[in-house]
Amino acid sequence: MASKKRTDKTPPSPTTTVPKSGADLIRDIFTGANTPQGPVAPTTTAPRSTTTAPKKSSPSTTTPKKSTTTTTPSATLPPASPTTSSPKSTTTTVPASKGTPSSKSGPSFREIEERDKNYQPPKEDKPGKKSKKDGKKKTEETADTAAAPTLEENVRRLYPQFSYLLDNPELFGDDVLAVIKRAVKDGWTSTRFQGAIQSTKYWQTTVADAKNFDALTPADQDVKVQDTIDEINKIVDMGTISEQELTKFARDMARRGIKGENLKKLTYGMALSAGASAETVTDVLSSNDAVTMKKVARAYGGNLSDDQVKQYLTEGKTPQQVQMMYREKAKGLYPHLTAQFDADLTMDDILSDYKSMAASVLERSETDIDFTKPEFLEAIATDDGKGNKRQLTLGEWNKKLKTDDRYGYSKTTRAIQDARQIAFNISKAFGKVI
Repeated sequence: MASKKRTDKTPPSPTTTVPKSGADLIRDIFTGANTPQGPVAPTTTAPRSTTTAPKKSSPSTTTPKKSTTTTTPSATLPPASPTTSSPKSTTTTVPASKGTPSSKSGPSFREIEERDKNYQPPKEDKPGKKSKKDGKKKTEETADTAAAPTLEENVRRLYPQFSYLLDNPELFGDDVLAVIKRAVKDGWTSTRFQGAIQSTKYWQTTVADAKNFDALTPADQDVKVQDTIDEINKIVDMGTISEQELTKFARDMARRGIKGENLKKLTYGMALSAGASAETVTDVLSSNDAVTMKKVARAYGGNLSDDQVKQYLTEGKTPQQVQMMYREKAKGLYPHLTAQFDADLTMDDILSDYKSMAASVLERSETDIDFTKPEFLEAIATDDGKGNKRQLTLGEWNKKLKTDDRYGYSKTTRAIQDARQIAFNISKAFGKVI
């Protein structure tokens, strides 16, 4: 037993190096230690191995197999420690490479295995998908960068003469907006841009007056609209129509360049449109045009109803046109008076003397003499017995008024006095006093 005990303490052969365990090798790899197993004397330099030492591997390389390294016979190593794990050298420490973790006590083999089992590689972002970090960075970059100019700013800078096309996109249409966007994007010249605009539906179908109005500044447009409102109020009192409706109508008229008689026509049409209030209709029938039309019709022996007046106004007829209409009618009814009508005499002008005589003879007001009645109309349209009409002389008319009982001359004061005077004269002639 004593002999065996001495044998156990016998140092190892000087030519053999005790190999490290797998756990020690892996721990050395992760801790950066590259010291040979067993303590090394401070004054002793490790002999050069006849075999090439394996290069230091990164933690992800495969652990090398155990091997026995043979050294030169002249080198003698100190006795190995009886323990199973070799402690670090107390005199020489190989510093860890940059970026390699270093700790006083490395992980155990079980900890390494557990860590490798639970290892999960970092997730890679899918192509085209931005991470929150990228988005935040992009937002910060955008905030630092000046905002890009808007479409309107570009148009006003590049094509100022056409900037008004952006004021009312619904009016100009989608094709105009498409031309504007493409011109800004491709950097068209003003000449090319103008040519493209002139080929749009808006430009091809809009009258020149409207295009000129659209090109005005908003302030100048407002001036024209107000001028049109003033003109409309001269045509008819539009107090019963809302200000919003009136402004909208006036703007349309100003944009289309509607003036004069055309403005009157459309104004009456708007005022008398479906749903017009009774007050608005009364305002229209009290307008200068409506009153004049009725007067003209009477002057030629006609009589206009309110419905006819409204029809003439919405058709755009002027009082002058109504006068011509009734003059031609009068010529048709009284062809023997054509020369007088052509001399610009109205029926009132022709009947004036006849009316005055009838009022005087019949002791009535001229307003009570109605030449629309057949008996009075005979003053200018008496049958000559041959199927023709002729105009009576004033003498013939006077006699007719007094002798035709239809006129009621016998009931006048003059007729009664004349009758008494005649009777007195007759009685006197026979020597009798009445």
